[in-house]
Amino acid sequence: MADNTTYTEGSGISVATDDVSGVHHQRVKIEQGSDGVAADISPTSPLAVRPGHPSTGFLTNASLSFATSGNNTLVAATASQTTRVFRIVLVFEGAVGIKFISGSTDQTGVMKMKDGGSIVLDFDGEPWFVTGSNEAFIANLDAAINVRGFIQYEKTA
Repeated sequence: MADNTTYTEGSGISVATDDVSGVHHQRVKIEQGSDGVAADISPTSPLAVRPGHPSTGFLTNASLSFATSGNNTLVAATASQTTRVFRIVLVFEGAVGIKFISGSTDQTGVMKMKDGGSIVLDFDGEPWFVTGSNEAFIANLDAAINVRGFIQYEKTA
């Protein structure tokens, strides 16, 4: 069956509508794409909710527990994808310096934490960190101290 049709009132073709206070509003499917392209929204082609950054709209939640001096991978790299960190909570069980890294590029300087200290970067709609394509999101510790918490992120092409 062809996707395109012409409509002549009274010809018997059904059109999806929603009756709002006696007025019919036509229901439509959302498509997106560059000029001359119309792609249906789907899990493999999610709606771009931020210009230039397609998003599934769903964040991946991961618990964190690490204690190695040096680099600790919080989110592993994925080929041809960036990681966008929207929320992170860390609690430190000792005094330690921490910095965040994308691949091999420092995203922050060293932040000195006290025993029982915490970092809380809450969700506000924009990512706190964005890695380069095919780069891991890493926390580097200057001492072997237990760190626990969680992270919420998404990966995008």
